[in-house]
Amino acid sequence: MRPAMYLPAALLLLACAAPAAERVIFDHDIGGDVDDAGTFAVLHALADLGEIEILAMGLSDGHANAVPCSDALNTWYGRPGIPIGRALRDPYSSDRFMEEIVRTFAHDLTKATAPLAVDLYRRVLAAQPDRSVTLVVVGPATNISDLLDSPADAISPLNGVELVRQKVKFYAWGGNGSGTLPSGNPGFNYQQDQRAARNEHAKFPADVPMIEAGGSGARIQVGSCYLQAPADHPVRICYENYFGGVARDRPSWDQLRLLFGSRPAARPRFDVSPFGDIVFDASAFVFHWRPAPDRRRAYAYVPDAAAMRAELNALMMHMPTAPLRSARIDAPAYGAALIAGRRVDLVGSGDDLQWSVDVINDSAPPIAQGAGRTLSFVVPAHATTVGVTLTGFGGSVVRLHAVQQPPQPPEDGAIRIDFLPAGAAVHPGYLPDTGEAYAARTGGLAYGWLGGAVLDTRDRDVAGTEQRTDTFNHMQKFAPRTWEVALPDGTYDVRIGMGDARYADQTNTVFVEDLRLVDADGIDRLDEHRTRVRVADGRLTIRPDANAGAGAKIGWIDIARVADTTIRVNFQPAAAPAPSGFVVDGGAVFAARGVGLAYGWDQDVSADARDRGVAGVAQEWDTFIHLQKVAPRRWEIALPNGSYEVRLALGDARYADQTNHVFAESVRIADPDGIDRLDEHVVVITVTDGRLAIRPDANLGAGAKLCFIEITAVPASSG
Repeated sequence: MRPAMYLPAALLLLACAAPAAERVIFDHDIGGDVDDAGTFAVLHALADLGEIEILAMGLSDGHANAVPCSDALNTWYGRPGIPIGRALRDPYSSDRFMEEIVRTFAHDLTKATAPLAVDLYRRVLAAQPDRSVTLVVVGPATNISDLLDSPADAISPLNGVELVRQKVKFYAWGGNGSGTLPSGNPGFNYQQDQRAARNEHAKFPADVPMIEAGGSGARIQVGSCYLQAPADHPVRICYENYFGGVARDRPSWDQLRLLFGSRPAARPRFDVSPFGDIVFDASAFVFHWRPAPDRRRAYAYVPDAAAMRAELNALMMHMPTAPLRSARIDAPAYGAALIAGRRVDLVGSGDDLQWSVDVINDSAPPIAQGAGRTLSFVVPAHATTVGVTLTGFGGSVVRLHAVQQPPQPPEDGAIRIDFLPAGAAVHPGYLPDTGEAYAARTGGLAYGWLGGAVLDTRDRDVAGTEQRTDTFNHMQKFAPRTWEVALPDGTYDVRIGMGDARYADQTNTVFVEDLRLVDADGIDRLDEHRTRVRVADGRLTIRPDANAGAGAKIGWIDIARVADTTIRVNFQPAAAPAPSGFVVDGGAVFAARGVGLAYGWDQDVSADARDRGVAGVAQEWDTFIHLQKVAPRRWEIALPNGSYEVRLALGDARYADQTNHVFAESVRIADPDGIDRLDEHVVVITVTDGRLAIRPDANLGAGAKLCFIEITAVPASSG
């Protein structure tokens, strides 16, 4: 029977006391479950709000990435100086989402350079006023057990138990993950280090309040809020990596423990048991609460799950207030292969940035160095691995990129790939893809899956079915998967066979580059898409539409290069330098241009053309013509009737003072992120009157600005 729940008088006094920053030691096990990353967000939000002071952190996940990931998150939130301690012994080691954070965001701590948590905790506690520290543990009790066992030393004449009794005023501990109290299974954290759990219960001072508040975590799930966060938000990236690409909700065990311990004003929103004792029976792996007048141990549950979820979401979405931003490499992507002989444009963010680029397989000096947000270099032909180092506020980020030779298409210009399990027969004339991660393959090609998908391949062995149709790889078995092949930039006809020869349980809607190919007949067995796309970044990318129903399955793909018929027009002052591959529109009225094209405006707008001259910005993005400087203007280009893929680039490299809502023919293209600097839209437009027309949506927001347009004829897509 659960005892009556209320807020004990001692806790009520703490909750109602005059607000002062809580002095918090935060002990966690980031790496295994992503709720730790969400708890970092709550922790720093409370610090930014002036509610807490973060004294120190300790780790019980022994993975080599745990310390640098913690330091990278602290740095991004503007607190690179928080001391972090490692466990004397590691109860477990796991990394389900940290590697990209370590490789992308600045930090200067590693597991090897971090002190032992027990020594750090003794030093921090000894320096604090008596009964002033809140201790929050959201992982195994490993470091707390070691602290309680620690002897008197040069740091303090008190042993661990005496030091905790003198300095700690409140302990939010990490049991009850299963939500079973007043009696039942203690949960994951205790399972990982039962010896520490026994020692914690036996030795923690009985007169220090010790409350477990995470038991409601399973029914209060958070994390999908990060779908609304910036794409480069590190906690969003943690949730995306944990779930295989899309941030989803996850139980809030750790966030609740931290909130109850560190925000006294939140405690009345919990139902708290009376003080008593919580006894841990390690032999049966159960614990239970019992009345005990001399013990101050309790547990708490949340009665209003919706209100608590809203409170946690608000804290997790809080953005840092740091005056400086930590260094981060934005491009190229982590793990991306570089192509020998090609230019690479490095892009970073943060403050006080310094770049250095080295060829790892030789001893020569750096091939490129520089300061600022961007740096460009050409990959040497002899390079096999290139190292990129970005140093700035908070430390350095180091990336290693494999180098590949430029891909060579087959003699007939076609690439044919069959998706199938390893060991299955390959369809005649096709190359196998068995779900391996993207890498160089035979024949001078490079292709594969971002992250790998070897467990998602199938061979149905349906009688009478050709082999390329009988095999496939799931594109969305548990989470969306992306497949890529390296190709020279150009235009390609793409034919994709999709589906399952045995089961009709998928909707095969996919994106090829930015072009959405719809499964017109819904859930059935087999589908085929045909389209024409342009590759502009050295890779053809295919991904499922994760919002279009049951997960797509890809069986085979044929890719053939075709003559590049793309029309590229740059909008700029007539005298400004033209970017390579573009014809110039300087704002003149519609007329034949002498390059086999006829295009222009409904009236002369040359006075509305701009060249911003922003350093590091490509010329086609640095120039534009106002679509609505004084009044709405219309731009047209003569084209044969048919369907076209239209890429529109809009905005202003210097000023964020426009909303880029436009019409292409009668298709309204909305600016999804409102007033900012630059936007890009890719749509398929049908021309029926011999002209493609672009005009602003004059009824919505500040006037749009047109940077450049790319127009490619495409055949009708089929599904």
